[in-house]
Amino acid sequence: MGPSLRLFLGTFGLLLHLVLMENDADRYLRQAKACLDEAQKATRVADKEAWLNLSEEWMVMAEKAQRESSYEH
Repeated sequence: MGPSLRLFLGTFGLLLHLVLMENDADRYLRQAKACLDEAQKATRVADKEAWLNLSEEWMVMAEKAQRESSYEH
């Protein structure tokens, strides 16, 4: 196995590990942030409001997932 293949497999393994270790709350928070970013870029008021509403929904889901995760541990 060549060095570039070893590097690729090592990097892929690390990324896979990070994805599997990420919990629901983290994913939902990342989605909420992405929606906020889109809201900042929006030029129409209706678009901005829609992105902000989506962000709020992701935040609610993140909070719920965090609470559920706390009960499990």
